[in-house]
Amino acid sequence: MLKLNTVFTRDGNKLPNSIVFEVFSQSFVNSSMKRKYYPEEDLETTLAKTFLKCKKKSPEKNIIYYRKSIINGIQSRCGKKRSYKNIKNEFTTDTYNIWFTSQENIIQKILDAGLTPSCERVNSAKNYCPENCIVIPNNLNRVLGKINGLKRELDNYRKYAKENLRWLPEALKGYYKETYKL
Repeated sequence: MLKLNTVFTRDGNKLPNSIVFEVFSQSFVNSSMKRKYYPEEDLETTLAKTFLKCKKKSPEKNIIYYRKSIINGIQSRCGKKRSYKNIKNEFTTDTYNIWFTSQENIIQKILDAGLTPSCERVNSAKNYCPENCIVIPNNLNRVLGKINGLKRELDNYRKYAKENLRWLPEALKGYYKETYKL
């Protein structure tokens, strides 16, 4: 947000050729620079320097970056999070390098499309290993995870309904068994 205001000294005197800039975006300035006063003649130079100092540098995300990123993600999940408690990382350095090299073309296509690659286990009940892992876009991986979660939830509801069919009148039992495959 940019405001043009008059700046006054401590004595209450007006400073003629001054502009007050109030910058509130964290991506451009750090918290100590939320409000600064700049003379008009230094305006462009000062803003350019401020932007260059405070601009966050993100790593160039290329094949080399994802070689480390994917294995770090696998290692951080295995055995720690509740849903990964019994899942193990069976990749050794050599097997991971061979597997990753075989996936490089797919990763490059995903990067060229402007997406983020992600490691997906084909069978989510099995461990991370070359035979059970593929690379897909991260957003697709998230959607597939939600679909699997909904399938599990539906199975639980189906099981509950099947166990409690005795409460339905006889005329409705056949309809529900056929419609909901109970």
